[in-house]
Amino acid sequence: MKKNKRSILIVGYGQDGKILHEKSLKKGIEVFIIGNKNTLKSHKAKISTINIANKYAVFNYLKYKNNLDIYFFATHNISTTQKENKVIFKKNIQSNVLGLGNFLEFMSISKKKGLKLFYACSSHIFENSKKYPQNENSLKFFKTNYALTKLLGLKLCEYYRYEREVYCSVGILYTHVSKYTKQNFLIKELAKKILNAKKNGSKFINVYNKNSKIDIMTAKEAVVAMEKVMSLKHPDTFIISSGKLTSLKDIFLSILKFYKIKRKIFLKSSIKKKNKNFYLFGDNKKLQSKIKWKPKINLKDLINEVLK
Repeated sequence: MKKNKRSILIVGYGQDGKILHEKSLKKGIEVFIIGNKNTLKSHKAKISTINIANKYAVFNYLKYKNNLDIYFFATHNISTTQKENKVIFKKNIQSNVLGLGNFLEFMSISKKKGLKLFYACSSHIFENSKKYPQNENSLKFFKTNYALTKLLGLKLCEYYRYEREVYCSVGILYTHVSKYTKQNFLIKELAKKILNAKKNGSKFINVYNKNSKIDIMTAKEAVVAMEKVMSLKHPDTFIISSGKLTSLKDIFLSILKFYKIKRKIFLKSSIKKKNKNFYLFGDNKKLQSKIKWKPKINLKDLINEVLK
C-alpha cells in the first residue's frame, strides 16, 4: 500500500524557503507558502498572507491540510551592522513565539495525523558564550532580542515535543549563504567594499576584526540537512553547521579572485585592542551520526554561489 503523498508548507520566504521551494518543485512535491506581500511575486505555489500571530487564522488554515511537513522559517533577522529596535523585537515575538506557538498548539490538539514541523533556530543563542565549539547542550548565553526570541522558539518546540508529543524538530543554524542572501550580510557586504575600494583606488577595507573566523556553508547544504532531519522517525534538536572555521581573510582573498582583482587591497580592523578570540562554531557530530550527512565545504564554490 502506497503512503499518502506528503506536501510542504513553508512559513517565511527567505533564502532557505526559496531553496526548499525550488527543490520541492523539481521533485513534484506540492508546496504551500505563508509569506508577506512580496512573496506574492512568486509562482507555482499556493501562497497565503495570513497573520500567523492570529490563532484563529492559523487554525483555519491548517484544518484543511494533511500529511504536511511544515518548515518554520518566519523571522525578522538583522545583520551585525544593523541595530535592533522595538519594532523588530515585536515582529520577532509575533513570529518566533506567538506564530510558532499557534502552529504547535494546533498540532497538539488536532486529531490530524501526519503533521511534522521543523523550526529554524539560530546560533546567535550562543553569541555571548565563552566556549566553542557549541553543541546542543551548550549554555545558551546571548546579547540580542533576536537571539532571545529564537531561544524561546526552541524551548516552545521542546515543550510540545516532550510534554504534548508533537513532532517538532529544531535546527540550530550557523551561517549559511546563497545567491538569495541579503546585500548587507557578510560576503555581499565585503564584496561591495572590495569593488568600492577598486573603484576609488583605496588600499584598505575596514572590517570589525580582520582576524575573525566563521562557521559558514552554503544554504543548499543546510536545506539538505533540514530535509533529512524531517525524515527521521523521532524529532530532536540538532546543530546544523559546517563543523569548520573559515577565516575572514580567506573569504576576502577568495572574493578578490572571483572578481580577478590583482591590485593589492588589505583588510584593516576597526577594533583597537585585541579581544580574546571567541567563535560561533558548531559541533555537528550528533547530526552527522543521525542522518549520515556531512556538508561539502569548498570556499571557491561558496563564493561563486553567493556572487554569481
